[in-house]
Order: sequence, then structure tokens, then C-alpha cells
Amino acid sequence: MLHLAIAELDIQAARRDVLPFVKDSSKLEVWSADFFSALVDMIQTK
Repeated sequence: MLHLAIAELDIQAARRDVLPFVKDSSKLEVWSADFFSALVDMIQTK
């Protein structure tokens, strides 16, 4: 379910949305569908 949401996410729009709150915008360069999918894969649920 999260993977589908990530696949449909407009990463560029998300970057623009959070940019005013981030001091170092280069930190957002890692943001991609693959990056967020990898994070979801690391989430352990009980």
C-alpha cells in the first residue's frame, strides 16, 4: 500500500512543499521514489 502511494507521489512537488522548512536544500536531493521505497522496506511492523 505504501509502495503504491510512493509510486504515485510527485517527488518534485513534495520537495517544493518542504523547501521553506529545510535549511540545507541539498539534503532533499536524495529524495526519489526508490529512496522512499527503500525506507518503507526498512520499516518493521509487529
